Amino acid sequence: MPPRWKRAVVKLSGEALMGNQTHGLDQGTLDRIAADLAAAAKSGVEIAVVVGGGNFFRGIQGADKGIDRARADSIGMLATVMNGLALEHAIEKAGQPARALSAVPMPYVCQPYSRQAALNHLGKGRVAVLAGGTGNPFFTTDTGAALRGAELSCDVILKATQVDALTTALLSLTDRAHDLPSGLTVPAKPVSNYQPAGKAGQLMTDLNCFSCHVINGRGSDLAPELTWEGSSVQRAWLQAFLKNPGTLRPALIRRMPRFNLSDSDINELTDYILAVYQTPAFDRDSMPTSGYPAAQVEQGKQLFYSKYGCQSCHIVDTKVDKGYVGPTLTQVGSRLTAPWIYHWLKDPQSLRPGTIEPNRNMSDEDAHALTAFLMTQKGSGRQEAKKK
Repeated sequence: MPPRWKRAVVKLSGEALMGNQTHGLDQGTLDRIAADLAAAAKSGVEIAVVVGGGNFFRGIQGADKGIDRARADSIGMLATVMNGLALEHAIEKAGQPARALSAVPMPYVCQPYSRQAALNHLGKGRVAVLAGGTGNPFFTTDTGAALRGAELSCDVILKATQVDALTTALLSLTDRAHDLPSGLTVPAKPVSNYQPAGKAGQLMTDLNCFSCHVINGRGSDLAPELTWEGSSVQRAWLQAFLKNPGTLRPALIRRMPRFNLSDSDINELTDYILAVYQTPAFDRDSMPTSGYPAAQVEQGKQLFYSKYGCQSCHIVDTKVDKGYVGPTLTQVGSRLTAPWIYHWLKDPQSLRPGTIEPNRNMSDEDAHALTAFLMTQKGSGRQEAKKK
């Protein structure tokens, strides 16, 4: 049977190489991963591996300790080269030729990365181990994987970082990206004629909410889906948002208009949303909005910035965080309910099918700690910056 893809990028985090250890390399884990990569290459797939360095050093951790961020990221790039050299050796020991290439030139250690060199090695059946990230500070190795995938015209990116399952993103700009495997396709949602009831339903019709929002399968995906909004948001935040959306989320590109609703209409809509649009998966009041132990909050902060690298997509600290992919989280503790955050961390796809947030197979302990940390984020971005 011919391989499903001709050329693939595999993203490995540094943590994936340390097994059950707290840091460094676990030889058994390294050999197992190398054997899998060698087997894939022998089946006819051209394999490029982008490797992280979090098992030795993370730039954001160094920045937290006072090292200049650009320099800290450079140390992190060196950590990826250490992993790259170890993986190159392990793959060759498994009987498959491999070459380590670094985006940070160090010719006495390994070959400097170039597109031509990588393509040459792939064409000769060698596994290309790509280290050094993008070669620039402030960019994660996940970004490096996406860049190399596009640069090398790969059919697929296989991401094996904090999760056991491989998360697949098909690159759309290659001539081989037309045959999406049936196991990766998502069926279209059936057409819905849902209509909200009562006075609140009439208000939603008058405000034309379905032109931007999806509710129970009906509407547009221009704005967030509201099917389970009653389980996700806090009452006070929802009331304030309906009164003046621009003051709470001023940075949104697609901004909800101010409808000049009366207090009576706001209360009517709030009561309806919180009562009707609930997920059956959990009780919105099952976890507190405050009062989490300081140690648990600190544990959650460390997980946010180190193990899960959430700042690569989100902003909590406006002075240092650079994440502009996902929502800003500076006031998430005032906006979302704790149960929603917890269950979102555990399995985001179960709450919002198709979301770009990956399922990290997070432990209950980690999810509780991250929830505790996020629930302490109750100020605006400007206020949070002033506090720090």
